[in-house]
Amino acid sequence: MEIGVFLMLIIAVVHAQRSLEENEPSLPRHMNRMGRDLADVPPGDYHVVSLNVAYNKISQVKAYDFYLKMYRNLTTIELGHNRLSSVDTDGFRELLQLTSVDLSNNNITVLHINLFRHNPKLQRLDASSNMITTDPEKPLLRSPSLEVLILGKNRISNLFDITFARTPNLRQLLLDDNDIDYMSRNCFSYLNNLQYISLARTGIHTVSESMFRKLPRLVDLTGTPLSQKFIPSLTKVRTTQLARLIHVERYSSEEDYET
Repeated sequence: MEIGVFLMLIIAVVHAQRSLEENEPSLPRHMNRMGRDLADVPPGDYHVVSLNVAYNKISQVKAYDFYLKMYRNLTTIELGHNRLSSVDTDGFRELLQLTSVDLSNNNITVLHINLFRHNPKLQRLDASSNMITTDPEKPLLRSPSLEVLILGKNRISNLFDITFARTPNLRQLLLDDNDIDYMSRNCFSYLNNLQYISLARTGIHTVSESMFRKLPRLVDLTGTPLSQKFIPSLTKVRTTQLARLIHVERYSSEEDYET
């Protein structure tokens, strides 16, 4: 008798699970909440893999904000064109599948060094059009997995040896439209895999071999004081051209020193 009751319970549980599965939404789910005048991250569920809350009025990301609202499997978060001025160090904590984050066009002044430390799959971060600066004593971010970092149109005026020391796997680095007037001699030397860097419309006036561990495939120098030393002005420079440019700059600096 007891065995019969036990079997009936098992059958009931199986039927209940099947019923739940039939009523669950198809996976994966993509939640779009663009332009809804949201002041906070909306509630979600663990099926959501991409969340678009761009063009809202969100002013801060609080600690565990996404995780506590049931976003457990997010791979993509779009927070561009909000009013973000504060992103808590643990704002993206426990999002272990996260690969891409868009924080562009906000009012962020500081990216906490450990903001993405616990997101082991993060590959792309767009933090362009903010008010981010660099610190001579701290790396910008700690993220060994990050491959694409977009920092155009910020308030970056200095690149220090330590700035990119904790993002060693960057392949693409976009720094265009910043008023960069100081670059340390080793500012990109930690970036062993760097393939493309944009310094377009910045204030750079020279490059040296020590800046790079390995010369990138392409460097955009459009609209820089360095590019305007040449006729016609330099634009996108490939590896071989960059090597020649570095040689010319070294020779020029030696001549200036002797003079």
